[in-house]
Formats: sequence, C-alpha cells, structure tokens
Amino acid sequence: FARNGVADRVTLIEGLSSRVTLPERCDVLVAEIIGRDPLEEGVLEFTRDAVARFLKPGGRLIPSHLELLALPVVLPDDVYAGWTFTPDAVADWQRRYGVDFSPLIEGSRRSLWKTSVSPRRLHQFEALTPLISVVRRDLSEIGEVGFSRTVTATVGADGTVGGVALCFAATLAPGIVLDTDPAHYRDGNSWDHLMWGLPVPVAVRTGDTLELTMRHRVDGLPLEVAVVRR
Repeated sequence: FARNGVADRVTLIEGLSSRVTLPERCDVLVAEIIGRDPLEEGVLEFTRDAVARFLKPGGRLIPSHLELLALPVVLPDDVYAGWTFTPDAVADWQRRYGVDFSPLIEGSRRSLWKTSVSPRRLHQFEALTPLISVVRRDLSEIGEVGFSRTVTATVGADGTVGGVALCFAATLAPGIVLDTDPAHYRDGNSWDHLMWGLPVPVAVRTGDTLELTMRHRVDGLPLEVAVVRR
C-alpha cells in the first residue's frame, strides 16, 4: 500500500475474518470465497459472520446473491477408468503386481467419487438436462447454512448419467452476474468444476424426470440421483 501511494487511505487488518474486529462498521463487504464446489470454502459461514459483525444496516455485499447449479452429464470412458475400480483395471493390476483388488469393485459401487473438471473439458461432456438451480441464497440473510434440497429437471436426450457437475452464478450488482455455465465457458476462468461421479450410472430416456437431492452440512450423502418415469 505504501509503495503505491495509498497507505493514507488503506488500513490492513490482518487475520481471518472470523477472528478480527474492525474499528467501525463498513459500507461495502467484498469477498471471493467461492470454490470449485461453490460452498466448500465456507462462503455462507464466513459471510453470515461478517454481515452480523462488520456491515452497516443497508450496506452492500459483493457478491450479494449466490446460486448453486447442477449439471447431470454423460462421462467418457477415460474418466471412469481413472476414478473407479473397473474389472478390466483390477485384472490389469493383478497381472502387474500379483495383488487381487477385486473386492474393491463391489465397494466402489456403493460410494460416490469426486474429481475436478476444467470448464473446457466439461463443455465437451454431453449434458442431459439444462442447468438445474439447486439453491439461491441472499448473502445478507443467510440464516442456516445447512440444507437438504430435492430438485427435478426433464431429461432432453437418451443417455446415461455418470456424474453431476457443480456450477454457480454470483450476482455482483443489479444486472451483473458472474457464472460458470459451461455452455459459454471462458479459458480465463479460474474455477474448475467439482464433479460428483455416481457409483452406478443411471440410464435415462428423453422426457424422463431426473430427481437430484443435494445436501450441505447435514447428514446423508451429499448427492443422490433418481429417475421418475410417469
């Protein structure tokens, strides 16, 4: 700050926001604590605390709202091979190392797995529904940070849901939204996407209703997927 001539106007108070105090309440609160899983860096918890202790009544937040979005996709074979215990992979490991890993095949069918996917890579995956809005939070009125939310979407093409990618839309100002929608990805975007891989892929047909249950900071699996056929 001194090197750039603003030390007379800028005061640095060093420390975690949840552990510091300010000499007075502020007019604007700016934060970027949104991760590949939009909620994994504690944006709800830290913002709730900062609003309560730091922000003046009627003060401005940037971002002011955060929307969690989900995208069910078909996963290529190479993604499965890299993250799951397939019979072919287990057989290859036994030939190479003489160790029988076959019990892990059944175990992997009961467990979600997760990985990171770049925006460009996710853009190449086939999406089976439009982006699904899971939850939208006004960051000035967060209340409880945990939730369990079930949402539905209509399947637009026959396929097999292998994973669900997470995206977000952050409202910075009225009419200005920053989002990570892979339909119009940007290579300069610094966010990858968290991808939840399903232990058993789910086959769907055009017109099916896909039901997603997502949980945050509450008991139960973070993601469950079901198909509702009328």
